[in-house]
Amino acid sequence: MPPQPSRTAAGPSAVLAAVAAFPDRLRRRAPLSRVCALAAAMLLAIPAVQAQTYTLRVRGGGSGFGGVTVPPTGGQAGMNCAIASGIAAGTCARTYARSTAVTLTATPLAGSVFAGWAGVCASAGSASRCTVSNLTGNVSAVATFEPDCTVTILAASGGSATFADGTPSGACGRSVTVVATPAAGYRFDRWSDGATAATYTFIVASRALVLTPAFVAQCSLTLGASPATGGTVALTSGTLGGDCGRSVSVQATPSPLYRFSAFTEGGGTASTVNPWSFTLATNRSVVATFAAVPQCALTLGTAPGGAATLVSGALTGDCGRAVSLQARPDSGFRFRSWSDGTTTTPYTLTLTAPTLTLTPEFTAQCTLVLAALPADGGTVTLSSGTLTGDCGRSVTAVATARSDFRFTGWSEASASATYTLTVTQSRQPLSAQFASLTSVRVVISGAQG
Repeated sequence: MPPQPSRTAAGPSAVLAAVAAFPDRLRRRAPLSRVCALAAAMLLAIPAVQAQTYTLRVRGGGSGFGGVTVPPTGGQAGMNCAIASGIAAGTCARTYARSTAVTLTATPLAGSVFAGWAGVCASAGSASRCTVSNLTGNVSAVATFEPDCTVTILAASGGSATFADGTPSGACGRSVTVVATPAAGYRFDRWSDGATAATYTFIVASRALVLTPAFVAQCSLTLGASPATGGTVALTSGTLGGDCGRSVSVQATPSPLYRFSAFTEGGGTASTVNPWSFTLATNRSVVATFAAVPQCALTLGTAPGGAATLVSGALTGDCGRAVSLQARPDSGFRFRSWSDGTTTTPYTLTLTAPTLTLTPEFTAQCTLVLAALPADGGTVTLSSGTLTGDCGRSVTAVATARSDFRFTGWSEASASATYTLTVTQSRQPLSAQFASLTSVRVVISGAQG
């Protein structure tokens, strides 16, 4: 039904105005009380057009709890409308004159949030207050309350987290974006619900969601070599940067003329094992140290009568290494000794001097060949010395004639049956000469006959 204008009884001022409008002749003939009564009756018979009035009604929406209040306005009592899961109860409607400005305030109960206005207050959005003015008809203001879905971010060591978009408290189903920021020396790992993106956008579906960012401490490894020319150090497993608690392995490689000494940290020895594996619990700086190795060189000298060869080891290299040498005499020679007096071959020694020259020494061999002329004239033996041996040795030969022979001399012009001589040739002959006593007697007898 369209709104109807209301009728109101005339007041004293209206009655006086009506009396004044009567003609003078009527006011003079009739008593004043009669005139006033007539005027009042006339006024009651004429509709009095006053300001139009309309009804403002509060309705509910959503599944939360709250209320809408309106203070006393325009001569009307206030409103106090309770809303539970979309159902409005209490004082939820009032009638107001067209020009009356009415302010409505939405207030959620604990566990709920005000989600916004609809109807005549739609332009107010999610603001808690809405002002309605210049009513043109009966209208409704719809206040929507939803359960409060809160998001709580708990603090965590190693970084921080904040809301980048959305609010900690609000209606379920809203979108929220949170951002985790690691502190220096940390990295973001994941959120407590398993999400791994540091900037995390999600729809809030839980009424009490608690998120905790997890950060992981980072430990770095720095490698160095001392001296820089002494060698290199490299990572053989693991990474230089990453999570604390990881295992790594490093290996030092010395340059030529250097040897690995130790891995050090802060100037102190950390390990002498190479390669070295360890766990990074903090930032660490590891230096591989190297020491120059003294060099020892061996030279093999040459000598007549043979040569020397290297059996094992090297002629040049680190001091302290072992080498083996072999002396090889030529035919007709024998190995005598090394230049350092050693008489063994092969010869194994440890090199400790920066330079060393070793020369093999050989001695020529001379053989004495004994003979008896004639062969059946007697025997030739040595009373001292040897038939074979070093050239320059002294030997004594003894010639012994048979009973029917006599010794006549040596091939080297010695007449003594015992002959001492020096052997100087590789095959030196020495003959003892004998003469037959029988042959001599025959010749004499022939001469006499």
